[in-house]
Amino acid sequence: MKKYIKHLSELTNIKLFFVRYIVNFILFIEIIYLPNILEPESYVKIEFYKNVFLVIPILLFGINSGYLNVFYRMNKDLRIELIFLGLILSLFSSVFYYLIYSEIFFAFAVFCFVFVMSIEKTLVVAGYFILASIYKGIFSLILIFLVTFFNVDDNTFIYYSISIILGTIIWLVCILIK
Repeated sequence: MKKYIKHLSELTNIKLFFVRYIVNFILFIEIIYLPNILEPESYVKIEFYKNVFLVIPILLFGINSGYLNVFYRMNKDLRIELIFLGLILSLFSSVFYYLIYSEIFFAFAVFCFVFVMSIEKTLVVAGYFILASIYKGIFSLILIFLVTFFNVDDNTFIYYSISIILGTIIWLVCILIK
């Protein structure tokens, strides 16, 4: 319980507060900016992909939230098991989405996203709240960049996938240099 209270007090950290607002501001810019620069059909496709990715954490079958429960209630650190299961579920999820959409970039983006969702909880437990919360802002910035400087209207599938893949790579690099 003391660990939980310690981490709960970290959530009120002023630096984390500003980082969360910056990330939410980036997401707000994306929401406002994309409909103004994209053709309506392309914007609808990107929103569809976003909604597909909102459903993806279900494919983890609760292992990421279960990890927090086991860590705080039973004092067991099953980080390695979580990452291993995250990798396996990432692989299954990406194959599943590849079979549905027949798009290799999208399948790899699904792999990256599911894997990130499993790693995020280990960062929370380790006290790296800022690193855990910046992922969506990173890939959102990349998406804004791609939409601004490239013609994404024809290949929204690929550009959205690239933004997630590059966002994952940058996020993992941030974790490694923490």
